[in-house]
Amino acid sequence: MLSRRRPASSVEVRGDDPEGIAEHVLAATGGRRADLRAFAALGAYRGERLLGGFLYTNYRPIADTGLYSVDMHMAGEPGWLTRSTLRAFFAYPFLQLNCSRLVGSIRADNAAARRVAEGIGCKLDGVVRSGISSELDTCIYTMTRPECLWIR
Repeated sequence: MLSRRRPASSVEVRGDDPEGIAEHVLAATGGRRADLRAFAALGAYRGERLLGGFLYTNYRPIADTGLYSVDMHMAGEPGWLTRSTLRAFFAYPFLQLNCSRLVGSIRADNAAARRVAEGIGCKLDGVVRSGISSELDTCIYTMTRPECLWIR
């Protein structure tokens, strides 16, 4: 009997090494492991090689609505964001965690990260002046469940 194997070039989403994925994302975004208490993480892999990942932190209820919000952090190399990986990365918070909103913070001077966020459907909600340091602002991006094209 022949088995169906994925081609070596395919990318799959896994969450079996949340610590490794978190370290990968934090190293790329300048975050610190000491700042993480509770988190979840999903990674995009080609074989055993981690290409990039999403880190979900600060899962919290929105008042008494039964809905939740979560912060997301992401980083990866070219080719890691495919339709199937984006579906998995957004299905987890929106469908499994029942989030109504995702929130991400990006340095205002990181034009490449801002383009990626906007390209996957995140909207700029505002800028926190001196959000990272006295010289660096932070852009706040969000995506709501109805806006997410990846889970339709």
